Amino acid sequence: MVVGSTLDAPIYIRGPALIGLNTAISPFTYVRQGTVAYMNVRLSGEVKNSILDCCTLKEHYGYLGDSYVGKWVNFGAGTTVSNLKNTMGSVRFMGVDTGMVKLGPIIGDWVKTGINTSIMGGKAIGPGAHVYGLVAVDVPPFTIYNGVNGRLVAMDRGRVRDMVLRWGGDAYEADYALRIFDLTQGLRVGINVGEYRLT
Repeated sequence: MVVGSTLDAPIYIRGPALIGLNTAISPFTYVRQGTVAYMNVRLSGEVKNSILDCCTLKEHYGYLGDSYVGKWVNFGAGTTVSNLKNTMGSVRFMGVDTGMVKLGPIIGDWVKTGINTSIMGGKAIGPGAHVYGLVAVDVPPFTIYNGVNGRLVAMDRGRVRDMVLRWGGDAYEADYALRIFDLTQGLRVGINVGEYRLT
């Protein structure tokens, strides 16, 4: 079902799927069964059996399957997720065997991925995290993970509000992000606050 959205042909939608209000789908996008895109989502590439919360941007090529994506997430060009182990075994999520053969990552609100990021199946990407390169570990909230060298740095609290406002959120959304930042402080213990560097 498509509700008040913009579809730039040619696209292919194989239902059941729900495309919500004010969602835009780019040409040559393949939306497969089980996909739910809430309002103000941008879709491109291939999406299968995934939920994308409002205001999420997946505007470039890449694959997203069997995943949950929070609101205000931005996927860099070429971001692709894995949803199936090569061994065909069940996927673990945060150390727990899910019993599921197919499970992509669970991605929190306000996450950003760099270009050509690859995220392994069953990974937890915490709210506000930025990820780059190969993501084969769970990433704590409001951290920056460099999959090229494995470096992880924590974000400064002072940047969180500006990040959300710059992304298009309102003051309520920014305050909500700060509350989440404060509530997840314990998940960043021992991670130094720093600036992102690729090398």
